[in-house]
Amino acid sequence: MTHVRLACCLLLTLLIAAPATAAEVRTWSADAPFAAGSIITVDFGAGLTDITSLEAVVTGMGGAQDWVIYQGMGNPTGSEPFAMTLNGGGGGAMISDDWLPIRAPFSHDLLFAAVGDWAFLEDGVMTLGVSYVHAPLPMYPMCYATGYTLPVIDHLELIVTCGAAVPVEAGSWGGVKALFR
Repeated sequence: MTHVRLACCLLLTLLIAAPATAAEVRTWSADAPFAAGSIITVDFGAGLTDITSLEAVVTGMGGAQDWVIYQGMGNPTGSEPFAMTLNGGGGGAMISDDWLPIRAPFSHDLLFAAVGDWAFLEDGVMTLGVSYVHAPLPMYPMCYATGYTLPVIDHLELIVTCGAAVPVEAGSWGGVKALFR
């Protein structure tokens, strides 16, 4: 009987002391990802389980909304910055960035916030959209927008941390699971 207790204690000790499974990290990157439009498809090449985070590393050039105040003489002018929002999975996760620099390079590391859970990303494929909004123009009655330059994303890298990456070939379990997502 003592051998059984000893064996149980040893097994329990090994299970408690066993190191946690290392997280898997998958990346996707592209240069000028939004050159053809404001929505792209991102494919991590595998189904993803136990997703814990989705990050973005974004580099590019900030834009500006230009304005003028028509008040007779002088006509002051200025520019307002744009803010950027990345929307993943049709609203499943979002990042909103602070004001980007006006017509200057930027490099930002951003962390997506999941809306609900990460179910939209379990098959390893998601849509990603980008949108921009400019800061308010000065509060003068005769202030008019005179033109704008949208920000440009030169490079985008997405990093997902998950428990495991599962193949999604048509005959695999991940492929079958993705069909019913």
